[in-house]
Amino acid sequence: MNNKNYYAIILCGGSGTRLWPFSRSNKPKQFLKFDSSLTLFQKTFNRVSQLVAKDKIYIVTNVEYYYEVKGQLIDINDDAIENIICEPIAKNTLPAITYAVNEIEKKCKTAVIGTFSSDHEIESPNEFKEIYDRAVFFAKKNYLVIFGIKPTEPNCGYGYIKPGEKVSSEFDNLFTVDKFIEKPNLADAENFIRDGYFWNTGMFVFTASCFLRLIKKYQPSVYNLFQNDNSIEMKDLYDQLPSISIDCGLVEKIDNCIVISTNLVWTDLGTWNSVHNFFTKRNNECNSRSKFIGNIISEDVSNSLIWSN
Repeated sequence: MNNKNYYAIILCGGSGTRLWPFSRSNKPKQFLKFDSSLTLFQKTFNRVSQLVAKDKIYIVTNVEYYYEVKGQLIDINDDAIENIICEPIAKNTLPAITYAVNEIEKKCKTAVIGTFSSDHEIESPNEFKEIYDRAVFFAKKNYLVIFGIKPTEPNCGYGYIKPGEKVSSEFDNLFTVDKFIEKPNLADAENFIRDGYFWNTGMFVFTASCFLRLIKKYQPSVYNLFQNDNSIEMKDLYDQLPSISIDCGLVEKIDNCIVISTNLVWTDLGTWNSVHNFFTKRNNECNSRSKFIGNIISEDVSNSLIWSN
């Protein structure tokens, strides 16, 4: 990679409750394999390594998952093992991202950083890289760029983004953010699709300096805690942090957030229904909208996900 100031953060926490019983508290879904030889976390790492150098990818996890993260990285790569950041307590995405950005900024003041969840599935890697490069271009102009997906259905499990005005006359998929909406009911979700809203992926691109400047302004207590001179133990520091998402704690407050929209095939695989939809749309077996994983014998089955482990 020629872009020495490009970095990435992969968030790798979770409680393992969303796809029970396949996902458990000791092994949440990012560490599991979905119809692949690689786990979601490993696939995310490989996908992100097409955007930034492997040794510039930082993994934020908690102490319980450290050895799982380390082991899965060793299976596919060993360059980034030193970049595993362990939170002593889970405090949601804002503290996790701030922790990592602060560490990256110490090494590279001009860092351009992408943040990614470890448990998402994304297809079309070439298109993803093209969209990411465009996001980087605008992040360097002091925007915080969020990825928005054009919805394919009225999904009540995702947050939505209401786009505002176009940001650039050169590109027709960049907009100011008018409003963020948490997971809606079905009627609202149907209206959002009609009105041109996007799914909120939770993936961002920004410069370290821009992010820390915004944190200092809108979350000064968080900023000050992470700017300490190592005089506070990390456990004590985390005890003082609020548990707050980056959306609520920062993104919804600022005026320089823009959304870049795309038709990428994306899902956060947060429910069994989303798992079923993803697999059947990608690989329709006999037009039955069914997906069979494992040693399955079926007869006259349709619209089903059957998983034998």
